[in-house]
Amino acid sequence: MCAAWVSWTPIYSNDWHQQFIKTELRTKGLAQVRRQKAFADALDVAWLLTYLWCYDKHEFRHPRYRAQLSFILLLIVYTGARPGTIVESSAYRGSNEALQYKVCQKPLWQLYLLIRKQDFKLVGLPIGPQNTLEFVLKVRFRYEKNNRDQKTQNHASENAEDEEDENEYGDKYKWVSFREDRTCRGRCPVTHFLGFAFADDVFEDVKDDTQLQYLRSLGLTESLNLRIKSSAKQKPVLQHCRINGIMDSEIAMNYNEFASELAELGMRVGFRDLLRPYNLRRGTANAIEGK
Repeated sequence: MCAAWVSWTPIYSNDWHQQFIKTELRTKGLAQVRRQKAFADALDVAWLLTYLWCYDKHEFRHPRYRAQLSFILLLIVYTGARPGTIVESSAYRGSNEALQYKVCQKPLWQLYLLIRKQDFKLVGLPIGPQNTLEFVLKVRFRYEKNNRDQKTQNHASENAEDEEDENEYGDKYKWVSFREDRTCRGRCPVTHFLGFAFADDVFEDVKDDTQLQYLRSLGLTESLNLRIKSSAKQKPVLQHCRINGIMDSEIAMNYNEFASELAELGMRVGFRDLLRPYNLRRGTANAIEGK
């Protein structure tokens, strides 16, 4: 029965649909006014973060979820990134593809060689007369829309324009840098990352935050890289919490989890409209355009 129905179903081209929209559909009396889309501006984001850290009495499935929610919110607001670039996308459910401390990849041109890359780099920049450090966090977005699943290309490219777009790692992934904000730790992505890194014990040379104040660079012109352990490869920074309330360090937080937590936070704050991740992105876009 279904097969017979499908065989009689006419197949229309994309041109037919466009012509139908421009002609016949207009005669149906449909509204042509553009629907206003909700967005979260800088004031909304400030309220969200203030409430989350200072007034919110909600008991999360795990305390780490409060910090993870804050960190994802900051990454979206500061970069305009899609949520699926940061946590596991709903379109790639089960892939466990999300931001990781260190990535293990096999380039096509040399399958036996394992090249480890990092989605995060923490660099200490010397400031002051005693070479004390200000930390800068560099984040690589490997899962952007239309830029996912790139292969490492260390051989010469035939297209000179492609070579110009490549970064030092031989790919076209984007890196974004965040400077340490010591005036407000709640809006500082560097502080959030340090908290996750110490909780997961991923640094080779530093065990806790008390040791950071003793780190020094060799000179005012030299930075200090905090090395990440090889054992941290493929470990997600933003992790999934099981039903029993135990964090799973091998499974990444997914989009549905983040979207649900964000929507509930918006309700607790008292927002009229349902707070969605794309409300944050629209607010960032408006800020860039000066609206």
